[in-house]
Amino acid sequence: MCVYPNLDKAIREKGISKKYLAERVNIRYQTFIVKCNGKNDFTFDETLCIKKELGTNMMLEQLFERTS
Repeated sequence: MCVYPNLDKAIREKGISKKYLAERVNIRYQTFIVKCNGKNDFTFDETLCIKKELGTNMMLEQLFERTS
């Protein structure tokens, strides 16, 4: 379960897979999933790359807002 609902939604809206996005960000798919699940944090550079790949106008704070 991704703890970043806005990120999850943006990925679905873009129509790409998490595996594809992980490749574009240059991290292993398993690492991407661990970070999506909130077990580790994304680096700042990773968040910038993800935002760029998704082509979203959302601010980083909104895109990576965690659920409680």
